[in-house]
Amino acid sequence: MIAFLYGQTEYNMLKNSIHLDDYIKKASDCGYKLLSITDGNMAGHYKFYNKCVEHNIKPLIGLEVELSDFNFLLYAYDMVGYSNLCKISSLKETKGLSLNDLYELNKGIYFVLVGNPEYYYDLKENIEYLAIGVSSTDIDIYNFAQKNDIMAFPIQNTCYLEQNERIVYEALCKIGNNTIREGELYFKSIDELESDFAGMEKLFSNMIFYIICQILISLQERLICHHIHKIVERIVKIILECYVVKGLKKDLHHILEIKAYIKKDWIMSLA
Repeated sequence: MIAFLYGQTEYNMLKNSIHLDDYIKKASDCGYKLLSITDGNMAGHYKFYNKCVEHNIKPLIGLEVELSDFNFLLYAYDMVGYSNLCKISSLKETKGLSLNDLYELNKGIYFVLVGNPEYYYDLKENIEYLAIGVSSTDIDIYNFAQKNDIMAFPIQNTCYLEQNERIVYEALCKIGNNTIREGELYFKSIDELESDFAGMEKLFSNMIFYIICQILISLQERLICHHIHKIVERIVKIILECYVVKGLKKDLHHILEIKAYIKKDWIMSLA
């Protein structure tokens, strides 16, 4: 079964241009039965979960964690894992997150190491479930995983929905002073993924694990998530409006400066 295991949305504020509703609709139109959310926070989880259920898509609840030396995708596979994801996300936003924190909170979570697998064996000593993420261009990492019999999963990062929307993604990153990631980071169809990962088909045979990773959130927890989601949504809207107003004011200032310069130059030309 083919799935998007590096799906991200607008809740990665000023790092992603994909509206969550559009993300799930696109996945449904493409025939995906399994879909992940791995933003850098958990603000979109409640809406993502319910929208996936509406579209008969199995939701994979995840979180991206970027440390100085490591980048992980974390997926909860039971309620213990979901609780630990919440704790990890909270630490990220408050005190800061360390590798030791991840070691202590690794129960119920499947870790996918993104990037250089050099430290895989050191990490594996402290993480119960650890796999390596392989993108379509990571043939060396794929060979490393195959040679050493290491579990590996196909990953395709998504930062914008359509190919022609990269300019919007780049603009958001510049506004937020965030790193612009390289590569084709648009949402790809199943056929495109199969083509990109030609020669690495074994990666998709490992997807059986994710079929059982559906988080069943109780009514009480849903209500709590719902209130948090609404609050975060309002905050995001206010912040984005502030950025837009700030940007427009800056552009207006430049326009007025240019206009004044042109006017001055025109008056001097008449003298």
